[in-house]
Amino acid sequence: MSFSFNGNHIELASEALGSSFESEANSNFVFLETHEPLSHSQESELQSYGVRFLQQLTETTWLCKYEPADLVIIRGQAFVANVAVVDPRHKIAPTLKAPMWARKKSEEREEKHTVHVRLHDEAGMTAHQVARRMSEVTDVSIEEMVVQRDNTVTLDVAGQVLLNIAKIDDVASIEKVRGEVEVS
Repeated sequence: MSFSFNGNHIELASEALGSSFESEANSNFVFLETHEPLSHSQESELQSYGVRFLQQLTETTWLCKYEPADLVIIRGQAFVANVAVVDPRHKIAPTLKAPMWARKKSEEREEKHTVHVRLHDEAGMTAHQVARRMSEVTDVSIEEMVVQRDNTVTLDVAGQVLLNIAKIDDVASIEKVRGEVEVS
């Protein structure tokens, strides 16, 4: 089944095939798809394994937080169709990806975007901690970022480092800012 996440079209069956133990061990956020809508007892069973449902994406698909590194117990449930770690590329809005993938590397380095980086609802880090981590992977100082109360960090960043930001596990989405926002 396909669904949309941050404006990205996702086929979960192909995502699950590309999932590796390394990505599973490094991420606490997964897409979970069931064959049919979950019953209360099935939902409770998954919760007993540590699954926390964050967002329902379709009638049978959820964004979940799952901290154990091994997805085998979840995949082994008869009512589970697929489970896959959230691919960092799906955190980046398509409006930012199209120019990023189409440009030459030299042009990509030059173009800056003002973006909102939103954290997952059950992020393990605070927005300030994520801002520090983003500073390490982007060379943008924390002073040049705006940390907001709603777990959003706004900054001007080169297109080439968007994927580095997306690889921070607690980041849920990266969206281009519409309109005027003062950063720095």
